Amino acid sequence: MEIDVDRDSLERTWARHQDLRNVGFATASVLTLPFPDESLDTVLFLEVLEHITDDHAALGEIHRVLRSDGKLVLSVPVPPGEIDEDHAWGHKREGYQLHEIMSLLANNSFEVLRFAFAEFKFSRRAAQIVRWWRRATHLPAPIFFSWIAYLDHFLDSSKIVTGAHCPTTVLLLARKKPRCEHECAP
Repeated sequence: MEIDVDRDSLERTWARHQDLRNVGFATASVLTLPFPDESLDTVLFLEVLEHITDDHAALGEIHRVLRSDGKLVLSVPVPPGEIDEDHAWGHKREGYQLHEIMSLLANNSFEVLRFAFAEFKFSRRAAQIVRWWRRATHLPAPIFFSWIAYLDHFLDSSKIVTGAHCPTTVLLLARKKPRCEHECAP
């Protein structure tokens, strides 16, 4: 099931994937997901949390719908980044440093199993060039601009674990933990 708060965005996604028979689409907010308690095995939540004013409540709702030991795949930007609080779906925060998102997840009863960084020095430069191109020309950016991002992998692929260049995204795999003491096994 794909959920999006913006109906127009969801309809564009549905139009691209209407031939799929095992995917459903619904308009909803992450703060009120249309699923019963403990009904999902996995939630994929990519580049959304920074758009939510109450990130704690959003993770609480995801925790509610995940089954015991369910998995959350989450990606968030790493500051510095854009903030556009005035736009309904704009960034409410720049993103999260690794220690911030790890703490937020732990405070919402998630255990981080793995994480990796993505988009480093050249990726940020490529993103800046694409934004500049779109503003200057009002045209889609040529695909070769995105090739700049691959330079980081040629230089040192170990940076995916350390984030030693200039990470823009951190991807985390977390497991749901019980919230209440009476749910916890001895």
